[in-house]
Amino acid sequence: MVGYVFRSVRWAIVMGLVAVLGVAPFAYGAMSAALPLNPPTWYHGDHWEWTGPMGNTVVMEVASAATNGTYQLVGGAAAFAPNGEWGTVLLGQREQVGNFLFIDWPLTANKKWQDVGSKYVFVWRVGPVQSVTVPAGTFSAVELLCSVLTPPAGNPPVQQQVGTGFAWYAPSAKAIVKIQFGPEAAWPAGVRNKALTLTKYTLH
Repeated sequence: MVGYVFRSVRWAIVMGLVAVLGVAPFAYGAMSAALPLNPPTWYHGDHWEWTGPMGNTVVMEVASAATNGTYQLVGGAAAFAPNGEWGTVLLGQREQVGNFLFIDWPLTANKKWQDVGSKYVFVWRVGPVQSVTVPAGTFSAVELLCSVLTPPAGNPPVQQQVGTGFAWYAPSAKAIVKIQFGPEAAWPAGVRNKALTLTKYTLH
């Protein structure tokens, strides 16, 4: 009887929170990102749409999956993998500064990696799990912080930070849901201080 009363009281508290906050019970736990994170598995017909930093619409859809973990995208990259060059897919071209966003799986706390572009070095670091709201919804997402550095020069070699940026990966969307570019001149003029945001998606 005591256990029954305890469960009833606990359920009443949960439902009270639902009524007051307007949220579904257990929804956050079911959708919450947690480190470490492995690369997603995509399926035929998975579809994402983003609004680009210049107001353009960016679409990615999976046409087929290969056994080696790569995917054919509709009208786009062949043999694209979840750790591929997201700048190519989401912005339609590689950044003028070279590589922009390559995800080094698995994502673990404070993990760092870098890509050497044609002009700059991009150093990425895994940040905290955050709640991120974009037109497609509110997601529990892992923050990825980017530092844009000049190539090592001099003796001893010295690098200068010339840019900053952020990206957020949401496992429930199996994709990057937002990219925020910094205001610095290291970024192409059309994306400075602007963002790319997920507007809608369909998963299978």
